[in-house]
Amino acid sequence: AARADAVVLTGARWHGGLSPGPALAQALAPFGFGGPGFASATEIGAARLRDGRALPAGERVLLVSGLARPKELARAARGAGYDVAGELRFADHHPYPEASLARIRRAYAESGAAAVLTSGKDRVKLHGRLELPLAELPVRADPEPAFWEWLDGALAALPGRAA
Repeated sequence: AARADAVVLTGARWHGGLSPGPALAQALAPFGFGGPGFASATEIGAARLRDGRALPAGERVLLVSGLARPKELARAARGAGYDVAGELRFADHHPYPEASLARIRRAYAESGAAAVLTSGKDRVKLHGRLELPLAELPVRADPEPAFWEWLDGALAALPGRAA
């Protein structure tokens, strides 16, 4: 915390200029943090297959993740209208060895799903390694406007930056 320039609370909304970011910064102060805090909403985009086609809401999917908070991906998938036929949750940063790929293939065959739905983080690890229809549920961060103002100032203050 003492080495960070700023903190961003993800998955948080700010309402009417009230951001939970400053409270986070204050909570980190006893640990040496002295910078500003900001909030960042999480926006879920439309899932797309490898070939760029949209995966329509209502499709039956097998959800595969190697995330710290897999429940968030499952909640987002259901919130986007997908029929989650099953889930395979691996540990965060899972490398997907061949045994895991075989497990995904079996679960997909048993699920009756139209596609394997995963996060962008996991899609890059699975791309080209599975012959199954693979779709990504994109997640986009939407930081509050004050974050961008702070970032612009921080970048302008970097040494060697042209005026």
